[in-house]
Amino acid sequence: MPTTTIDRGAYFTSLPQPYYLSPSLYEEELELIWGRQWLLAGHVSQIPAPGDFFTFEIARESLILIRGDDGEVHALYNVCRHRGFRICDPTQGGHMKRILCPYHAWQYGRDGELLHAPKHADGDPFAYADYGLHEAAVEVWQGFIFVHLSDDPLPSIGAELAAADESMGVLQPERMKIVKTIEYPCAANWKLLMENELECYHCAPSHPELCNTLSLAEMHAHHNEWGPDRPYFYSWMPLKNGAKSLTMDGETVVRKPFGEYAEGREVPEGFASGFLVQPTCTFAMFYVDHGITAKLIPNAVGEATLVGDWFVHEDAVEGVDYDLDELVGLWDITHRQDIELANRQQLGIASRKYAPGPDSKRYEPGIESALNLYLEMVGDVSGLLDLPG
Repeated sequence: MPTTTIDRGAYFTSLPQPYYLSPSLYEEELELIWGRQWLLAGHVSQIPAPGDFFTFEIARESLILIRGDDGEVHALYNVCRHRGFRICDPTQGGHMKRILCPYHAWQYGRDGELLHAPKHADGDPFAYADYGLHEAAVEVWQGFIFVHLSDDPLPSIGAELAAADESMGVLQPERMKIVKTIEYPCAANWKLLMENELECYHCAPSHPELCNTLSLAEMHAHHNEWGPDRPYFYSWMPLKNGAKSLTMDGETVVRKPFGEYAEGREVPEGFASGFLVQPTCTFAMFYVDHGITAKLIPNAVGEATLVGDWFVHEDAVEGVDYDLDELVGLWDITHRQDIELANRQQLGIASRKYAPGPDSKRYEPGIESALNLYLEMVGDVSGLLDLPG
């Protein structure tokens, strides 16, 4: 049985081969990892008014994120309480007065309360109050909507990311909007994308465009400041001297800056902000003019999707304040490069000759931190480390 001890003193290793290939382990991860972390679902700009909604798909679950009549955001399981029908299509979003199941026309309020079941009066033969839509935990922090699938008592995501409050708050994220979303399918185990995103050892050879304005020396130093293994981080990608934003040439790509900087506040040299969630690997990088979030979605043991969102000021106008292709350019290239890297790594790990090699505590400490946390969360899974075929 392969060892799961990754610390080797002067260096560490990635996980043994079965962790990236085992279907049984993947099934457990959906509960032990994805069911036990705050997950970034979206942004308040997607549901500005009561009745506005979108769906979020994760770990075989589907949630309806809807703004209620009380103005609060609700995360409702997309499962009719009558016969389990999935109420909203996964690609659906928009506005609705009531949540209507198209199968038998059961109607729910914007808070999930059952309002009407055709041919069944309330109390005959069941009470409507007992059959509202199930809710997932939801919390809005700095305009970002997080959900949690666990029924256990949870730490506040706002408290977990408090270190980022001041830096992100200056940008007034609740007054941003998403102007582009791209989904990048990946033929690799989700942990390979996670590992890739948590180190910049590969950046110089693999991301020449990103390295035009990213300070690699400061990036490595930042990774080494992470310290104890924990799931939520204030994190950013530092700029080279003189760069104003993380773009192809270091110049801003949106004429209307965020938050207080639009009101005349002086921009600090090299300003950058953001946050990170591990091991599920959601990260956000924001600069004075634009920002991105990237979230990882597991689909199968050897399949995942990276979802990228691009943000600008809520009043910025395409064609006037920014060019969409220019805005998306750098991170679209970077994401596609990372997908190709993970795809090829998955092929190599499937080889009979694969064995974990030495990873650098100096240049890849983010991986060690995330894998230590991962192993703590999954516990003893030795009985699940089967190999397909």
